[in-house]
Amino acid sequence: MAEQMAMWSINFDIYQRVFIIPALIAVFLRVAIDLKCNIFGTYQSTGKNISQSMEEVGFFPGVAVKMAQIGENSGSLATVMEKTSEYYEKKVDGLVSMMLGMLEPILIISVGGIVLVVILAMYLPIFSMSV
Repeated sequence: MAEQMAMWSINFDIYQRVFIIPALIAVFLRVAIDLKCNIFGTYQSTGKNISQSMEEVGFFPGVAVKMAQIGENSGSLATVMEKTSEYYEKKVDGLVSMMLGMLEPILIISVGGIVLVVILAMYLPIFSMSV
């Protein structure tokens, strides 16, 4: 579940970044959508809002769709998408930190087990000679 959430968040962050970069440098919206379509293999039909297309795909969470609607209605889609992308980027960073925090004790226990096996391998012959 956590791996699936991490992959989804990373993919969403990449999607948002691919959309933001052309929008911020004043490239026509159509070019930005074509670039997004080429990268992700999706199709943006003409005449629809981006938020409607995002909702139809079913890949995006409700919060992201609502934020896209707000950006479209206010005329600041690039800014809103950038903020949404930053939110998901922080979420991914937190998830990675949590996973690394869980991995650390496992690695310590594994190294301790290896050291125990090496010590036992060294001292068992010594103990068997004394018997």
